[in-house]
Amino acid sequence: METTGAVNILAIETATQICSVAVAAGELLLAEETLNIGRIHAEKLAALVDQLLAELGKRPDEIDVLAVSGGPGSFTGLRIGLAFAKGFALAGGQRLILVPTLMALALRPGIVRRPVCPVLRSRRGELYAAVYEWRGSELMTAVAERVLPEEELGLFLPRGALLTGDVDSLPPEIRSQVESREDVELAAPWLRTPSAAAVAQVGFWLCRRGEFADLDTAEPRYLQEFVARKLEGVEKHVQ
Repeated sequence: METTGAVNILAIETATQICSVAVAAGELLLAEETLNIGRIHAEKLAALVDQLLAELGKRPDEIDVLAVSGGPGSFTGLRIGLAFAKGFALAGGQRLILVPTLMALALRPGIVRRPVCPVLRSRRGELYAAVYEWRGSELMTAVAERVLPEEELGLFLPRGALLTGDVDSLPPEIRSQVESREDVELAAPWLRTPSAAAVAQVGFWLCRRGEFADLDTAEPRYLQEFVARKLEGVEKHVQ
């Protein structure tokens, strides 16, 4: 497969309550559609993709690569996004790329001359966190993604960090500790949410390096144990 700027990427972001899809030609974003009205991924994802491709006048067979947000994040959301991407790729012969959710989130503020620390809350009262740094025109991992107790966020943040992600949902005392540090900056509120456009950009970098996932064995990166419980005949996924 050609991995130049001509590669057409369909990107999917379902790691949080946001459902976002985008199409890019290499590093050029062609279009993006995003819904942020609750966890409706299973009902809306396929329709959102169909709508976006129709608006661009593209057929599914014109897509070369599926880039999907691969975790960490919502267990259910990640599985829905990956299942759709696998089905699309199996039907059309596209390659699959799993994009680290936190890396795509760190990309949202753009190129900054400071470490970027994205955080996402889990329902267990902990944080998924990592640190990234811009090296040239690409974002690289400085501290690998991990599960972090909320009270350790202040210690985890490196000097001069830009904090992004689930900042507003932090407990008041934790946010106060972070905001009291003069060397830490908060990303603008409109740049703290996941985006399929960012998934497409990171997906292009990984595509260029040939870092494709195996369609048969690819699984989301949960960082925490996935638990499925059946209660009164209804399967519920607990994070």
